Amino acid sequence: HRKNAADQHIMFNAMLYALLLACGSSTDNFAVGASLGVSDRRLKPSANAIISLLNASGAFASAAGGHMFGGIISPAFATLLAATVFAYLAADEIVSWRQGAAESALDMKSGSLSDALRIAMPMTLNNLAGGAAGGAAGVDAVTAGATALVASYCMMKAGHVVGARLATSVGKKTDTRVVSGVIFACLAFVQFVQLNDLGSEV
Repeated sequence: HRKNAADQHIMFNAMLYALLLACGSSTDNFAVGASLGVSDRRLKPSANAIISLLNASGAFASAAGGHMFGGIISPAFATLLAATVFAYLAADEIVSWRQGAAESALDMKSGSLSDALRIAMPMTLNNLAGGAAGGAAGVDAVTAGATALVASYCMMKAGHVVGARLATSVGKKTDTRVVSGVIFACLAFVQFVQLNDLGSEV
């Protein structure tokens, strides 16, 4: 009985750690969801599901691949790619606002795979690092992928709800593309800071 209780305690701790790690890796999902909501852009369940599945696949692959996968895509390289994509999205929003364009990179009218891929790429790269960290701590690939799937979907949906509620007040004062651009610029900055930290550790 003591052994079973100890095993259950270890499994519970591993699951809790995996869930907390997935939530930590999905904070950018919340921010992206908020930027969509505050810009009065719809987040279709199908698009959110595609994005979440891509995020989960990244966490699963990195946790399963271990050192071999980490050698192919280093945390620093994944962070640099994520920072670059976030910076691009920020620039696209600001340019779209300055030029008075009707559309931007965040528009997901069809909720198609191509729409979701454009938004999901930097978030999936972050989940690569999260999955690798979980794998190193003993979290199995299935758990890493499952928790990333749930966290990604819920965090993005929650961000969209919060952003939509803020849209009524923010939208009256400024173009919401500026708000979205600032959010993406902040995400890019955070990634570059993490990249600098990774470089100092090498």
